[in-house]
Amino acid sequence: MSTEAKLVRRISVLVAGGISPRNSWRFLKSDSEFSATAANVSSRLGRGEDTATAISAEGFAALASIWRLAETTGAAMSPTLNTLAEQLTEFEVYERQRALAFAGPRATMRLTLWLPVVSIAMSMLLGFNPIGFLLFNPAGWAMMFVGAFLILIANVWSGRLMKRAAGSLSRPGFAEELLVVALSAGLDQQRARILVTDAIDEFRVDGVSIAEFTSRSGAVARSLQLAQEAGVSVVGILHAEAASQRLEYRNMIQHRAAKLSVSLMLPMGVCVLPAFIALGVLPMMFSILGPSLS
Repeated sequence: MSTEAKLVRRISVLVAGGISPRNSWRFLKSDSEFSATAANVSSRLGRGEDTATAISAEGFAALASIWRLAETTGAAMSPTLNTLAEQLTEFEVYERQRALAFAGPRATMRLTLWLPVVSIAMSMLLGFNPIGFLLFNPAGWAMMFVGAFLILIANVWSGRLMKRAAGSLSRPGFAEELLVVALSAGLDQQRARILVTDAIDEFRVDGVSIAEFTSRSGAVARSLQLAQEAGVSVVGILHAEAASQRLEYRNMIQHRAAKLSVSLMLPMGVCVLPAFIALGVLPMMFSILGPSLS
């Protein structure tokens, strides 16, 4: 469980036990894991800062955004924090899955980049002297330059492919969960959207953007309209919408990882294989044929 998720659960337990949200930070000072954070937040509160801003200053943007929303709307803090803790735990699982999905292609490419060096070592073990040819022969200098240049190009190329495929951190459905908090407090849809947008904009939660939330506003509005027409829970509809986004995100990551494995074949074929020939195969051949050629 992430540090932020643990912190949220600690505060949720204190609030559920009757401690006010603001005073919960004073009690957290006795928790060895969060004593420093609680002391810093308490100090900021003592200087007159509001709680959400003090939390954000400690690096907990997600908690700060939902705290601001709960205070602004009057939503019950304990269930709100429980929802956030579940979200943070789920996002941590997704990020772990994301890392694992790209670990295979990344490791394969790194091992492949070492192939020319391994070929030189194997040639030395077999009794040949490719290093002598590379270091003391003008043709070897040219091959060494070409091989090193190709490896550099392959490294940069594959790095860009992996970065593009992995994309940036994303928290799918987080904005919709914030909307649940606002609507559960009795706000109308328009006012709830404005407050959610303000919370996202103020604290810049990683992986959550106003543009993405706005682009999904049409789908969210249709879901809310469906809930009203059918007489079902708006909260349940939004939870389902958020869950659908998280499923789409997971499927997208798996698709990108599979596509990356194919895309990496291009720098391997165009750069690594010629580098292997330039640094491993040709120097070995010249070291074998050198005496007969001379």
